[in-house]
Order: sequence, then C-alpha cells, then structure tokens
Amino acid sequence: MVEQLDVTDRKQGGGRIIQISSVGGQIALPISSPYHAAKWGLEGFTEAARQEVAEFGVYLTIVEPGGMRTNFQAGLQWTTETPVYREATVGRVRRWIESADDSVYTGNPAKLARASFDTTTSTPPPLRLTLGADAYDFVHQALQDRLAALEAQEALARSMAFAEPTMEEGASTDWHEALQKGVPVGRPR
Repeated sequence: MVEQLDVTDRKQGGGRIIQISSVGGQIALPISSPYHAAKWGLEGFTEAARQEVAEFGVYLTIVEPGGMRTNFQAGLQWTTETPVYREATVGRVRRWIESADDSVYTGNPAKLARASFDTTTSTPPPLRLTLGADAYDFVHQALQDRLAALEAQEALARSMAFAEPTMEEGASTDWHEALQKGVPVGRPR
C-alpha cells in the first residue's frame, strides 16, 4: 500500500502519510502482547519507509495517542480468565481495563484529528506525534528508562568490536550520517 501511495505522491511532487499507532507503540503493558507487537511493528516500518521516500517529498508521521474517549473499551473481547492469572499481574491489569472510565480516557478524538491534520502543513512534519497527557508521560518515562538501560551497557556494547580497522578513505563509521550525505559506509580493508 505504501508503494502505491508513494508512486502517487512522487508524481504529485510530494505528500503525507499519517500512520495511526498508539502509546502502545512505545510502551508495553501485560495482557496486550499481540497489540503491542503490531504497534511496534508499524512504528519500525514507518521509520524505515520514511527514510526511503523523504527525498521525494513524501513524509510519514506516526500518531501515538493515549487514552481517547472513543468507546474503545466496549469493543474489547476477553478470553475466559484462568485461576492462575486471576490474582497475578495479568488479572490486575485486566480488571483495571475493565473498570476504566472517562477519568482514564481523557483524550478528545476531535483534537487528535485536528493535531494530526495540522502536521500535514509542516515541512518536514514530525516523525512521531504523541498526543495526550497520559501518552506523553508514559512515553517520556519509557524513553528515560531505555536510555538509562542503554547507557548502563555502553562499555559492554563498545567491547564487541575487533581491533580498530583501517577505514576506506573518506568513509564514514556513522551509518546515519552516511545515509544522509550519500557517503559510503566504511569497510575494513
């Protein structure tokens, strides 16, 4: 589908693709593993596709809403609860979701639609648009936690390399910089 949109957008000299994800594309809660797998997959796909089509003026934005008052909860279908999970984390999260009311779903869907549409006039638009105070707080905490975990592993991560290779003349060791500048990524001689 993106390929078809891309061809149309390129012919028009550019365009916008807005992908609706959720805060669940940045965090994960128990009992929702298939949902989170789909949202994280959508976000990875969108990040890659955005890089593939940006030079043609085609931009993708991921919208990550928090709890919106859309009657989402009414459509949930539950499996039969098993005794072993009833009092465990899975059961507690399930009961929290089942009892959630408007105090949990505070986001206004009309405001979400307006904010999403407004990104179409920005060049370049944001890659991610996190909407809702709950979404902001969840994503902010998740990113802080991930960064702290990454930084704690820095020495180990850097210790994985072979001895310093000699790089090809003019090559970059930063793949992101190389992609942006069209410079070949370095290969050891």
